Amino acid sequence: MNASYLIRSEIKSFKQALVYLGEERLRKFISLVAITSTQDDKPDSLYSLSIQRARFCELLLKDINSNIDEGLGFLTGMFSLLDSLFDQPLEELVEKMPIDNMVKAALVTKQGTLGNILSLVKAYESADWTTVIALRDKLEISDDKLARYYDDAIKWTEDLLAIESEYNTHL
Repeated sequence: MNASYLIRSEIKSFKQALVYLGEERLRKFISLVAITSTQDDKPDSLYSLSIQRARFCELLLKDINSNIDEGLGFLTGMFSLLDSLFDQPLEELVEKMPIDNMVKAALVTKQGTLGNILSLVKAYESADWTTVIALRDKLEISDDKLARYYDDAIKWTEDLLAIESEYNTHL
């Protein structure tokens, strides 16, 4: 979506990406993601995991005392699996996209607040509790909130995919 020649500045939020795309490009992007998610060699779980990560990162970023727009957390989580979805190195994909440098750093080098949040999300998903504890403490997030945000992200993703599934059955 960022490869468009019309985009001259960095995209810093999901809302901004939608404004830049417009309805027609948004449909194309959704179609591309849908096609990618239904390829025989790609499990549907990659698509849902990227959505789940997006929401989890967004909720975590919203909770910590940061002046970073929570939309950047969403983008970080959403783009974290682009390499798996498109079978290209994440570094190459990110390099081509005019997204905020904080998101790029988080995705490629795991640096900054967004990098810490993404690392925490990945550690939580893989039950790497040593890393979870270290990052949870660094970001000053309680165990209760961490568990609640993870559950909320799962529920939010399930609800979103249920709506998508219901929509597709009516087409």
